[in-house]
Amino acid sequence: MTHLTGQMKSREAIYEIAEGRIHFDLGELARLDATVAGIPLYSLPSSLVTPTMILSATIRQFREKIEMVLRVQRNMDAAAFEDFFRVLAEMNARMKATCEDVSKEVERVQAER
Repeated sequence: MTHLTGQMKSREAIYEIAEGRIHFDLGELARLDATVAGIPLYSLPSSLVTPTMILSATIRQFREKIEMVLRVQRNMDAAAFEDFFRVLAEMNARMKATCEDVSKEVERVQAER
């Protein structure tokens, strides 16, 4: 998500991506979304279920936000772009915190084995 956000650092970059002049791997984001959504929650320790659900929801929301912006970018004003960039930054911060939580919990579970 951080990498993709970095590619969408300006209005101009978003226009270029939407027009296909800059490569943007939306397919990889779709695969990531499907992979995380496909994790069987019943196979996880209970302490990892909620963080995995949060991770999945954040990726899905990120994907939906990106797809929406690429569809409507020509109709967005400066305020809409500012909101988009703010939301992406917030999503990346949440994703980082969630990944850190998952990593710590995985280490704890592994240490108990």
